[in-house]
Amino acid sequence: MAAPLDTRRIGHRRSQCRQCFKTFSREDHLKRHELNHQSPQYVCAYLGCDLRFHRRDVLNRHHTAHVKEAHAQIPKKAQTKLSTAIEDQIHLDQNTLTDRHADPWTFDGSYDTCISDFASNELGIDIDLNIFPLFPPLDSASLDRTRPQDNEISSATLSECVNLFFQHDLPRLPCISNCKSSQSTRLQYSMAALGASHSDRLKATASEFHHKSIQMVHAAESELCQLQSQVLAVDFAIWSRKESRRQWAISEMSVVATSIRNQVRCERETDATSNWNSWLRAESFKRTVFAFYITASLAYAFLGVPMPITSQEIPLSLPCDVSLWEADSEVSWNRARERLSASNYTEVSFPETIYALLVRDNTRDYYHESAGTFNQYILLSAILEEICLAKSLASNYTSFQGWYARRMEAFRPRQDLNETLEICKSLWWASAECLWQNDACAHLQEENIMLLQYMFIALNDRKTVGDVCEYNHYRFAAQSATEIFTSCSKVGFLEVSKTCRATVSRPGRHCAVASARFLRRWAQRIDSLDPQSIHEHDRSILIQVRQACRRGLRQCVSSEAHNTIEKLEPVVTQMWCTMLGTDWVV
Repeated sequence: MAAPLDTRRIGHRRSQCRQCFKTFSREDHLKRHELNHQSPQYVCAYLGCDLRFHRRDVLNRHHTAHVKEAHAQIPKKAQTKLSTAIEDQIHLDQNTLTDRHADPWTFDGSYDTCISDFASNELGIDIDLNIFPLFPPLDSASLDRTRPQDNEISSATLSECVNLFFQHDLPRLPCISNCKSSQSTRLQYSMAALGASHSDRLKATASEFHHKSIQMVHAAESELCQLQSQVLAVDFAIWSRKESRRQWAISEMSVVATSIRNQVRCERETDATSNWNSWLRAESFKRTVFAFYITASLAYAFLGVPMPITSQEIPLSLPCDVSLWEADSEVSWNRARERLSASNYTEVSFPETIYALLVRDNTRDYYHESAGTFNQYILLSAILEEICLAKSLASNYTSFQGWYARRMEAFRPRQDLNETLEICKSLWWASAECLWQNDACAHLQEENIMLLQYMFIALNDRKTVGDVCEYNHYRFAAQSATEIFTSCSKVGFLEVSKTCRATVSRPGRHCAVASARFLRRWAQRIDSLDPQSIHEHDRSILIQVRQACRRGLRQCVSSEAHNTIEKLEPVVTQMWCTMLGTDWVV
């Protein structure tokens, strides 16, 4: 007997996503997938939890984790009544947040009744209501559930944190013009979250500002302000040590990347040079895109986060000259344009510039030779992206073992990439001690130098050196780590430590930690060798490291004489710990 005909497959057409071109057998599956390309609208009401979700059922499952957290903190006798209170509040929060413009701090009387009933101590148990992590902190005297006073934050703390952002973060990612008299409330919250992280006194407010910023995702504001606030919020969250916040940033990065691709197409079709205001908006957008690209590239390299956008997808020219960007009026802007026109300056697209730099094309001027600090940061981030992408391809290795273990001695493009980095070093290098200023709020050129040195280390680091020919590459890494170390010793390890943690960004710290770990391993290897068997390349480096260690010991321990250093590794580790703390030692 013939098998029955499956009529479900006759004439079946698969639905395709317009964003990523994935196909689905059912239309409802496609609609559910398309939510991933949009901003999540369901926000967790748990204070300090910044996660957002596309679907309410996923939010409900997420809330059960908070319920279990609250159960674990109270006696078992009270868990039944607490469970009812928490579930009622979760349903209340969900109904409140269904409206995209709802205020998550606004509650109705049913919540107060629930709390007052539970606080009546009917069970005869002494329970501290402040242990509930699902709700904002309670006033033990009045149990007042009213909204926090925004005026207290905006008038003093918010303004102070925004000022800290302009001092410490905006120079590193200059995407917001100083001449803008006002920004949207959401953008101010995003700026305040970054600024608060630079002050020990204000760090506790950083999470609250970030939480307020992401809850205002649908606030009425321009596309540019919305994009800027998203980029700053991502930059704050991706370098956070809180895993839930970092996961939110990873999800948000794909949303930002999609928005950038759509807006780039529109920007290319419009002429933004007609007047100062339109040009300023276009330039701010361009700088915001590159600020996001820098954050994404560094997170891809240091945190293993998927790269949401590549250099080929940004067909924009590099940011303009600083004199144009810092113009405070249309008159000064026109004067700066005239000076640039006299120098025959022409714009070159970013993909074209980075390609010319990677293939070392010097037949024409791509304006990377005179790049400013921000443009150097962009180009170095693009080279870092190229290195990370190349290291992931099996065809770039001479053997399976080399690809599987990521051995740089088997990495084919290493020589070409080293030559590119040498060009960057010859164009932009400056000794670190000449750039360091104790009273500076940010050390931009320092971070560029550390990123450049980090790439030399990443390309040429090798745990064991047994082949003589490998010293030609290994010395790149050793010399790069030594230059950072000796420069800090000339400034003073203690002097650097006083300002380093407040002025160097998290990516800059990753670069410094990579140098510290490499130099520590190098010192361990030197200590294990017979003095007569030390390679000639290592001898010159050894002299520099010993001199730096003596400077550091004189600065840190002045009561003892340190004319001789028996073991190098403990002293090198001590000096790096003076600057970076001890959490990097592994």
